[in-house]
Amino acid sequence: MGLTFLMAPDTIGISDRFPTASIPVSVVIDRFGTVCLIEGSAKTDSETFTRLFDIFIGDDYTESILLPIMNAELPSVEPASSEELSGALDSDLIFTNSTNPYNWPMTVAEKEGRTVLVSENYTCPGSVSALNTTVEAKAGDALVISFKMGAEAPMDRMTLFVNGEAVKYFGSTRDWGTYAHTFGRDGAYDVRICYSKEIYSRDKNAYLWIDSIQLLSGDEAAAALEQNPRYIVSPETSIQLLNEDARLVVVYLEADPDIMSYYYILDGVWNVKATLDETVDPELTYFRDSQLRNYSLLEYQKEDGYYIDFTPPESEISFFLDVVMGNDYISLSGFVDEEAADELCALFKYYSGRTYCWKYADETVDAAAVAGDATYTITYTDQNGNPVQGVMCQVCDESTCQVFVSGSDGVCTITLPAGVYEIHTLKVPEGYEGDTATVTETPVGGGELSFVLTKK
Repeated sequence: MGLTFLMAPDTIGISDRFPTASIPVSVVIDRFGTVCLIEGSAKTDSETFTRLFDIFIGDDYTESILLPIMNAELPSVEPASSEELSGALDSDLIFTNSTNPYNWPMTVAEKEGRTVLVSENYTCPGSVSALNTTVEAKAGDALVISFKMGAEAPMDRMTLFVNGEAVKYFGSTRDWGTYAHTFGRDGAYDVRICYSKEIYSRDKNAYLWIDSIQLLSGDEAAAALEQNPRYIVSPETSIQLLNEDARLVVVYLEADPDIMSYYYILDGVWNVKATLDETVDPELTYFRDSQLRNYSLLEYQKEDGYYIDFTPPESEISFFLDVVMGNDYISLSGFVDEEAADELCALFKYYSGRTYCWKYADETVDAAAVAGDATYTITYTDQNGNPVQGVMCQVCDESTCQVFVSGSDGVCTITLPAGVYEIHTLKVPEGYEGDTATVTETPVGGGELSFVLTKK
């Protein structure tokens, strides 16, 4: 490709250790071997990297500094004293702003009749505001934070760190409320509260106001935990188009129909429902449309899922609506009419030189209508993401059933004539629990299905 910078082929899977969902990705590893920063997207000026390196290369760098994102500029606000911080929070705990010169402070202000701490980086994309304390807690004690937050999903975020581990995120706009973190054992805990703004954050009105931070025990701690946010948990993570007049379309390569993608044809507003399973954090999940506008899922929460009415852009041949979950996503794509499907196929041919066609899915859904074989990958993991060996699964079409067993990687890889098959988990290994009743259909042209078992 004519590239002249140094490169190396990743033959041992180094990239699998990092969330490399974009190119380029910057990874900073300090002199102690600590991964201090992972951030995607390109930087357009050398000053950003100069400021970044200055953090790590000085002789006074004696302890690892973790950066959620690259800092856009040095803080220009004087930090509040420990006495001012603790007084504003009405707390017996001792609070300090970060000693990292690139972290913005939290300062005392009056907001809505309350004396609160304000994250001073709210106007600065690519920055972090941080507050630290040490908590001497008993098992069952709860650290209770009362706060109000404005956020642009997914660009603005509050994160609670305990002993360096991120234990809770908040990434959506919310009115005054509390969050209680409970401690599992007696001991001292380093607590850090950060408000971070991604480099592409555009909302300079976003904010974090903290009213109080209290350490509670006994019945008070239990009552605070009962007030924690409740999220809708479903058996699976999914995105569904609810309009009954929508028609599913298959766009495929004429020379190889196994190369295909799915779209809906619907002229009008899309009524979309999303569900999240217990492994997905709704605070870090959002809808994203083809014009790259983001919508926090929590703002569309109802009794059994997350519902959004999506109006497709008139200027685009095809469009999509994603549910984005960190570095993963699920998607719906579509056209407003058949002419747009024709245009997309013509566009594919223009760029690739190969002929693409489309048909309604109900015309191509059986194996006879889709030429060739397809590969179906069925993965079994436990609740911690570890592969589970020895799971028996049954794969059935209209006339026959076959049984497969997951290997040491937790995977069954099955190659069959392309079509729709029913997947049924027959038996799980001793020491595990799982759903052996639900039947799941495969995509027509192959694909991946994942199932989570519970290790006892």
